[in-house]
Amino acid sequence: MKASVPAWRVWLERLAPYIVAATVVGAILRKYPARDIVAEMRLGHALRMLPLALALTFVVWLPYAAYDRVVLFGAVGPVRYLDVLRAKAASAVLLTLGYFLGGGGYAVWIARKTGAGGARAAGAVLYIMASDLVAVCAVAAASMWLGGLEVPHALRTIATTIVCVQVLLILIGPYATTSRSIRVFEPWRRVPRGWGLSQICGRAVNIAVITAFTWAAARAFGLDVPAGAMGMYVPIILLVASLPFSVAGVGAAQAAWLLLLPWATGPQILAFQAVWHVFTGAGLLLRGLPFVRRVVAEIDAGAGGPEPTGDP
Repeated sequence: MKASVPAWRVWLERLAPYIVAATVVGAILRKYPARDIVAEMRLGHALRMLPLALALTFVVWLPYAAYDRVVLFGAVGPVRYLDVLRAKAASAVLLTLGYFLGGGGYAVWIARKTGAGGARAAGAVLYIMASDLVAVCAVAAASMWLGGLEVPHALRTIATTIVCVQVLLILIGPYATTSRSIRVFEPWRRVPRGWGLSQICGRAVNIAVITAFTWAAARAFGLDVPAGAMGMYVPIILLVASLPFSVAGVGAAQAAWLLLLPWATGPQILAFQAVWHVFTGAGLLLRGLPFVRRVVAEIDAGAGGPEPTGDP
């Protein structure tokens, strides 16, 4: 008979990300008081960043939806691009509260819209989230190995390992037989290898776009950070932010931004990061709110989905 998990352990696991995030933020604020950060917000040119933040959320939206459709086409069946575009935008409203909340809402829409069932829909979203993580890790690992960055060896190892494991799973997935009994892992068997690797490459290009916009925003705010430094460090920042040590973008992500200390003071960096986070979050809301009602209606209505055929 399987032993029950103690309630305290369950609560500890649920609260762990919040505890870590609060600890990191507390340590940062002890070193860089909030009043200094607020003062830098007033000195910086925040409004110059706003058009870049809003534009970024729309620029990456179209290709991300296309890459998601490639995965969904192989994992659960044919889905219209415009439908994916709407659902991607609407679920991103929850993304402002946390990456996994956004993914959960997306999985519910996939399950109801396509009739694929909860396990297969969750598997498709897991594949998409893994692809996003691998794209970030691939760019970050390249920066760490080739850019001569002084970063912890453990972080370099984690990034490289994640890339290697996911690429290996994509390559051997179509030949696996054990995954047939575990539906959440079916996308690794059903999505063609070429499709899987190609959409990861596309997501890596989006990481480069995000990096370029972030550098331009930093310059607009008043930070004199070289493009090369931003190109090396932003992927690492995105990698740290994607790990479960931040809640709604708050926590370890702030510590990672301090990698830019050689080119700006701590309060300047944290002021820029806070404003950039708020502005990009506003972009996600602006992009997604018009589609929330339609996507909720699609979830309520549900639909059946045929087996995947042809090309996406």
